[in-house]
Amino acid sequence: LPPAPNVTFTVLTPLPETMTVGQTYEFVVQIMSDTPFISATALPDMYYPGRYVVAHGASRSGAGTSATLTVTWTAKASTAGLPGGVAPVAVVAGVRFQGGVVVSQRFDYNVSVP
Repeated sequence: LPPAPNVTFTVLTPLPETMTVGQTYEFVVQIMSDTPFISATALPDMYYPGRYVVAHGASRSGAGTSATLTVTWTAKASTAGLPGGVAPVAVVAGVRFQGGVVVSQRFDYNVSVP
């Protein structure tokens, strides 16, 4: 077996701890690999899909050894009534290599919307 690719995920702009209703924020992650990949993707994951803090789709790139991906989020409603007063959200970023190997990392956040 060939050695596993060495992939680093660097969050350039994390999600803030607090957003206001109507505020839009961009989560940006940079991916670097020592082996060329086929594609890179960043996908949102929401515990309350479509409510409170919502993402506007995924971000994708084609083949290469680096990619900068952006997932845009918008605060839609107050999280005051939720457990802990926060909405759990996440971004999962990953790269796919020739032969089906996938390397990914998950970034979890708890966002409060007053």
